[in-house]
Amino acid sequence: MIVAAGVLCWRRIAGEPYILVIHRAAHDDYSFPKGKLDPGESVPETAIRELGEETRLRTALGPYLGEVHYKVGSRPKVVHYWTAHVDDGQVKASLKRFAPNHEVDELLWLPFPEARRLLSYAFDHELLDRLQAMLPALDRPTFTLAVLRHAKAVSRADWGKGETTRPLTEHGGRQAAHLAPLLACWGTFDRVVTSPWARCVQTIAPYASVHDLAPVTAETLTESAYAADPAATERFIAGLAREGRSTLVCSHRPVLPAVLSAIGSVLDEEARARLVAQATLAPAQTVIVQIARTDDPERPLELVTTATYTPFDEDAA
Repeated sequence: MIVAAGVLCWRRIAGEPYILVIHRAAHDDYSFPKGKLDPGESVPETAIRELGEETRLRTALGPYLGEVHYKVGSRPKVVHYWTAHVDDGQVKASLKRFAPNHEVDELLWLPFPEARRLLSYAFDHELLDRLQAMLPALDRPTFTLAVLRHAKAVSRADWGKGETTRPLTEHGGRQAAHLAPLLACWGTFDRVVTSPWARCVQTIAPYASVHDLAPVTAETLTESAYAADPAATERFIAGLAREGRSTLVCSHRPVLPAVLSAIGSVLDEEARARLVAQATLAPAQTVIVQIARTDDPERPLELVTTATYTPFDEDAA
């Protein structure tokens, strides 16, 4: 299976939505920026890297659009796509850095109908339709919540010094290191909130260090505090979600259903069910939840997309 990733970059010009289309010189076709997975990276990292290499755009991923399947010769290929909203400053900077080359020789910002006429492949038309359907939500202010299970920890049987200090294994340390570039695909979170237990603090440390963030510890995210007062944990998380700030939350497996349920509680029952269904995370997996603000006082927040991601893991490669 060939695995690849791409990005549909969009912006508004005089109120109208425009989409970035590239001309690939080697193929003489018009498409969206995309490329194949490189060794040592996760799929979202591929999307960001390929976008930068092909267009020189530097931005963060927006909501996940989905995947496209087709064959290259006899080999199946899957391409994962995200949206990305870019501003005039990012576009101007990319155009200064971009030089036509043997892979991509033209960058075109086009109104959606013109892009649809120019795009070479039917699956790109479908992706454009998906993005257009999302625009009412994407036009509103959005923010990202990331819910992270700590990386692989030393087992309870092998650690006799108490739960609060039980650390990551060497494997877990590598997972934490690979989480830093994965989480960076959604930009820099406004804050990092974590259980104060060692394995959670160690998991978010590489990301926090790269982005010069001081993690906030919250006792209510520990297993023992949650067991003692589950409602307090849910109230705490719901409060974070209502604030509408981009936030990374790191906690423990038994607490994750409550964390995701609490986020869903400020949205609606359908969203809550979708989030809780993602609560069974492996060590170092994260759920990315993207939320839009609305003008409806009875429903001020709306779920745009949610998806689960896994960092690159050389131990599993």
